Amino acid sequence: MFDFVFIAAAGFAIWTKYFKFSLYKFAKPLPLFLLLISALFYFNSSFYFIAFLFFSLSGDIFLIRQDNASFKAGIAAFLLAHLFLIAEFLNDNARFTFVPTLVVAALSVTYYFLFLKNRLGKMKIPVIIYLTVISLMLALSFWYANSRPALVLGTILFYYSDAVLAYGKFVRKYRFTDLISLAAYFTGELLIFHSILF
Repeated sequence: MFDFVFIAAAGFAIWTKYFKFSLYKFAKPLPLFLLLISALFYFNSSFYFIAFLFFSLSGDIFLIRQDNASFKAGIAAFLLAHLFLIAEFLNDNARFTFVPTLVVAALSVTYYFLFLKNRLGKMKIPVIIYLTVISLMLALSFWYANSRPALVLGTILFYYSDAVLAYGKFVRKYRFTDLISLAAYFTGELLIFHSILF
């Protein structure tokens, strides 16, 4: 039942983005708000995971606005979210495994030099820091691959969502950029939520 409600809220957020933007500022944070409230009241969640959801929700709220200041605040919030998710992984004795770490590093470096390097301007350092942290988060998640494959898929979708968002922000935005980014993001968050708490 909870998954149905979450998916309905996520679908509504995406719909308002394209057709009823005046409602988007209320609809966009709703899916993460549901995850945060559920984690707080219905599950035995760690501080790190609660903080991850809280800063993800904060990032959603900041990114509703289209101005540069809000975008920077959104990046900062999601950076903290990823750091707390890394802390959650390390608290569960996660460690880097060679092949996934090498693949993620190669992917991130290639993406940066191929698409972003000459388009970031003053955002170069913040984006490099953010890309490094989310890459560490993704690489650490592979430690759970045997017992929690949904977690790996969730972190991959989160990473992909941010890659699409960054491409749309700094390179070129297509009509369905937001649809792809939001769908991947909400799905990734739900998979991470289930994998950590169940």
